[in-house]
Amino acid sequence: MILTTGDRIYGRFKDPSSVKVGQKFSLYRKEGSIIHPVTNRRFGWKTVILGTARVTAVEPGKAASLVITYVNDGVERGDLIGRCALLHLVAD
Repeated sequence: MILTTGDRIYGRFKDPSSVKVGQKFSLYRKEGSIIHPVTNRRFGWKTVILGTARVTAVEPGKAASLVITYVNDGVERGDLIGRCALLHLVAD
């Protein structure tokens, strides 16, 4: 099932006490590891930013409720929620 702007989603957080109603989060998907060309060791993850969501409800011991506010690509069950990164666009 593909989710889009306006759809309600639920998420669990490592530190639920830090999640507040109105807070925005990025929605993303890992696309694979990044391997260092010299050491041949993993040192990061390639990620795709799918969109953003805003927290609408937080209840102790339960998953937080969020609403998708922007979609760049289809959001699916199992995609990840992370701190919202601010992006600065530069125009020529």
